[in-house]
Amino acid sequence: MTKITEGEKTSFEFAEYTVISGSEKLRLIVVYRIPYSPAHPIGVSTFLGEFADYLESTVLTPEPLLITGDINIQVDVPDDPDAIKFLDLLDFLGLAQHVKTPTHRCGHTLDLIITREINSLIGTTPISDSYFSDHCTVLCDLTLRKPALAMKQVSYRKLKIIDISEFKSDLQESSLCRDAPQDLNELVANYNSVCSGVMDKHAPLVKKTIVTQSRVPWFNDTIKAAKRERRKYERIWRTTGLESD
Repeated sequence: MTKITEGEKTSFEFAEYTVISGSEKLRLIVVYRIPYSPAHPIGVSTFLGEFADYLESTVLTPEPLLITGDINIQVDVPDDPDAIKFLDLLDFLGLAQHVKTPTHRCGHTLDLIITREINSLIGTTPISDSYFSDHCTVLCDLTLRKPALAMKQVSYRKLKIIDISEFKSDLQESSLCRDAPQDLNELVANYNSVCSGVMDKHAPLVKKTIVTQSRVPWFNDTIKAAKRERRKYERIWRTTGLESD
């Protein structure tokens, strides 16, 4: 996801992003309409004018368009004049609003998900989820495909299965220990050959194909260390079975 621009009009704030998933690209716009208050005496009529001007160029973007955000207009009230004008504006521009459930503690639909009518972008009906504030999160699936998983082949040895005493014995009986070459180049070659042969005998090289995934942005070294620490203590608990562990 890459930020394209952000800005502020008299009546609303916005940010635009490009989201790339595999070979597909999406234009994401997040909007916040500041509600009317004595500190911000800007009404819905001003917002409708500014938003219409903003959308005239935005709807021409070549990518599928997804507009989300807190519009602070009660679009669930059929006879609300502001809601009627706002929905008429979307209809005029070929846009559709998909949220049908309340998104505010007072029971109104204020947080919206808007797409072009011609784009089948919404995969599931949006639902209202958790209330982290007076507004709730709104969730839905999009029809964008996930990036294809990359595959690679790795090689490894099961070192824990090595019998150390037998491993030592084979080294002691090898030409490296019994009759080591005096020439340096021959000695290095003999060292590599003997060590590889003994290792292949006791812990053969195993090849495996795995799926590689790029690290998610929130996963950092601190989280990695914490997960490693958690696994260490989990292994102790599984060994002892003690409640204290």
